[in-house]
Amino acid sequence: MRPEPAPRFRPAAAAPPRGASGRDHERGILFEELEKAHPLVLNLFLQILWHGRVTVATGQVLRFGDYFIGFTSNIGAADAMRMERSRLPSIEQAVLRRVEQELRPELVGRTGEKLVFARLRTADLLLYRTY
Repeated sequence: MRPEPAPRFRPAAAAPPRGASGRDHERGILFEELEKAHPLVLNLFLQILWHGRVTVATGQVLRFGDYFIGFTSNIGAADAMRMERSRLPSIEQAVLRRVEQELRPELVGRTGEKLVFARLRTADLLLYRTY
C-alpha cells in the first residue's frame, strides 16, 4: 500500500502581510480548526514551530522567525458548553486537558500560549449587531 502523498505548501504570489505599524516583525499567520488538519500537515506545523522554517513544493524555504503563528480549534468546545455554570478557570482546565488528549504531545508542547475563550452571552452579541 502506497503512502498518501504529503500535502504541499505553496507560497502566495503576493508579498507577506505587514503589521499595523508597517514594521516587518509584526506578521502573523492563523491556521484555523487545527483538529481537522491531516496528520502530514501537522508534521509541517511541527517543522514551523520547531525550526522556524519549512521547505515548500517549489524548493523555496519559507522562514517564520518574524511571525506570530496562531492556531484555532474547537477541541473541548462541547465540554465547555456543558459546563456553562462553571467558573472560567474550571472550564479552561477541562478544555486544555481535552486538547492534550486529542493532539500529539509534541505539538502541544511546542505551543507557547494556549488561550481558552469565554462563551459569548446574548448580551455580548447585542453589542456587535450590525446596523
